[in-house]
Amino acid sequence: MWQNILWIALIALAAAFVWFAVLLRIFKKLHPMPFLPLAAPILDGPQRRLFQPPDRVVERSRIRPGMDVLEVGPGNGAVTVPLARRVGPGGTVVCLDLQEAMLVKLRARLARPRNADVVNVETVCANAEKMPLGDASFDAVLLVEVLGEVPDKAAALRECLRVLRPGGLLAVTEMIIDPDWSRPSTIERRCVAAGFRLLGRTGRFWDYTMVFVRPEDD
Repeated sequence: MWQNILWIALIALAAAFVWFAVLLRIFKKLHPMPFLPLAAPILDGPQRRLFQPPDRVVERSRIRPGMDVLEVGPGNGAVTVPLARRVGPGGTVVCLDLQEAMLVKLRARLARPRNADVVNVETVCANAEKMPLGDASFDAVLLVEVLGEVPDKAAALRECLRVLRPGGLLAVTEMIIDPDWSRPSTIERRCVAAGFRLLGRTGRFWDYTMVFVRPEDD
């Protein structure tokens, strides 16, 4: 009897979670908004280690030593540290976020003793739809679970194209448990419409990175 009650309770709890996730997804589709700084610890949760380890995200994004990289919506810096280490002292990482409170958390991560070797990161508080950055300034742009939070996605992607050098890469990473997750076909359609060309996709349908290139003849 108690086992049956326990199973019913677990099923009810799972159903409630699914309904909450669905409702949250619908709400965020209708009202795109940035990730709340108060919820930043979630970004370092078990889902990150299981499905999207930061090193894997950097590898999938085709980042190489010496690159100048723009990370849009870096959150609390879960990917920033391995990204900065990958580009090395010959490269730079600029982290652009709409929320200064989130950049404060990122800088606190960079200030930890174990990250003392990471000295090539700059932060910029600005809107992804209108970046205060020069044309053709970067070799790569990273969007890790962030494009869905931007109200005007087309404007943000046009800005990514503008700040990239010809031949520069745009890497978009998505994970299905994120309320703002988008299907690969949706990401491809939006990026191609902005002027990018698809190079390839790695990962699975629910956990993937798509890499695009700014054509050389732009």
